[in-house]
Amino acid sequence: MKLQNLSVRAFLRKIVAGTLLTAALLLLIFFLLTKDVRVVICGIILTAAFYIWGMVFLHYFQKKLSLFTDGLPDIGSHDGQYRPAPGRL
Repeated sequence: MKLQNLSVRAFLRKIVAGTLLTAALLLLIFFLLTKDVRVVICGIILTAAFYIWGMVFLHYFQKKLSLFTDGLPDIGSHDGQYRPAPGRL
């Protein structure tokens, strides 16, 4: 499988599918070891909480990062001259 040709959306789908399968496998193993349904319920709640936290985290830092990168020129558009940041020598 070539990951270089995937879109961001398709790549994130594969990441989510992999983590959900891993979480389901771990919950199955924990259930088989403990024979307690509460372990599975708590695991599902924790998995959902981590996914919601991850979405909020990514959304927040995507907004934060765009504030810093909106005014930056493209990497290939410089003339090769080093210029220190304003206020620095």
